[in-house]
Amino acid sequence: AAAELWASCKESGETDGDCESMIRDEFVRVSGAAESTFDQAMKEKVKRLGNAIKDGVPIVMVKFKRMLVDALTSDTSCTTTLETAFANAAFNAAAANNSNVSRAIARACRVVDQA
Repeated sequence: AAAELWASCKESGETDGDCESMIRDEFVRVSGAAESTFDQAMKEKVKRLGNAIKDGVPIVMVKFKRMLVDALTSDTSCTTTLETAFANAAFNAAAANNSNVSRAIARACRVVDQA
């Protein structure tokens, strides 16, 4: 949603600053995440995909043999300790059921639904 908004915003001739503000708001609205999770790296990913959409570059979705695990906690902030603990728990559960599991990737956590 945010990448499509970037594409249409840039096509309408708006400034980068105006478009960045719009995509940040859209990201927060759609994801339910705290505004702080829309960091520079996320903004660049959205803009890169949005530019590809704007330029008519074919978008290819690639399926990997991965299992995505979402974990929820009542904690009110993100810590690397939580990220590591969740990745380790996911790896242990997956490895117990499949001998081909080789690793778990810890992803940055996001605080959602703060209300």
